[in-house]
Amino acid sequence: MTTNQQATSTPTVHHAIVKSIFSGDTLVVKPLSRAAANEAEQRISLNYIIAPKLARPPTDTSAGGPSADEPYAFETREFLRKKLVGQEICYTVDFQIPQSNRLMCTVYLGKDKETGENIIESLLSEGLVELRQPSGQRANDTKYQRLVIIDEQAKSNKRGRYSDQLAEVHVRNMKWSLENPKQFVDEHKSQPPLDAIVEFVRDGNTVRCLLLPSYYLVTVQIAGIKCPMLKREGSSTNETNEPFAEEAKQYVDTRLLQRQVKVILDGVNNQNLVGTLLHPNGNIALHLLKEGLAKCVDWSLTLLQPGWR
Repeated sequence: MTTNQQATSTPTVHHAIVKSIFSGDTLVVKPLSRAAANEAEQRISLNYIIAPKLARPPTDTSAGGPSADEPYAFETREFLRKKLVGQEICYTVDFQIPQSNRLMCTVYLGKDKETGENIIESLLSEGLVELRQPSGQRANDTKYQRLVIIDEQAKSNKRGRYSDQLAEVHVRNMKWSLENPKQFVDEHKSQPPLDAIVEFVRDGNTVRCLLLPSYYLVTVQIAGIKCPMLKREGSSTNETNEPFAEEAKQYVDTRLLQRQVKVILDGVNNQNLVGTLLHPNGNIALHLLKEGLAKCVDWSLTLLQPGWR
């Protein structure tokens, strides 16, 4: 084989930061370098495997409305979230599905695919995903044969979906809304902060959180502050973002999206919860104020619990 032939057959190694986990086999990644910061984020899917599907929300009418998690779907998502979000990965594109432009990839944790953890292998070894049935040349693919061995080991060790536990034990009881937000806040005001995962950042001071372990999906307005407003979806073309609105959203997005936080519930506004969000580096409201990306507002300052004003 010539040098040119070798170069052609060597897959390009891409480097990125994982922004979020879309599902148990699909990641949302963004460019690693500042020079490529204007490049759009993209989804990449893990080759060779099928992950159990997460529940669809009631608003997802295009997919037939709400559904329940498949067994181990949330555990698979969480396995990837805890391991990958905010971390550098490298990956190779094995092939692209023409109809959807879906990129099927092999992903490694870290800078070097020779030493980095193979994420597909890790998922299989935990018994969290299904190995796709071979087709064509794939049956003789050495990478695929290695995955077959790993999957068989997981089965022998009764890992994940191969365990003797009932599958229903590994399904979340999702609650897509609160029937009585005020009552919910009153019940939790004197309790320790709630654990939550930030699932979506709408703007600098509004996020969607999955409360744990109750699995309520709630909208939380950050208490005590107001960030510049983004243009509303579906609004007239004359409406524009307020200055620094995008920067405020990006600031929160980078630090909180799919991160685990603590939520102190302070009150209710228009059926949305108003609360204090604490992440490992402290109160996100204080950080937004220090960066000049938010201002204090009296109406929600009065809701803050003593010691947080």
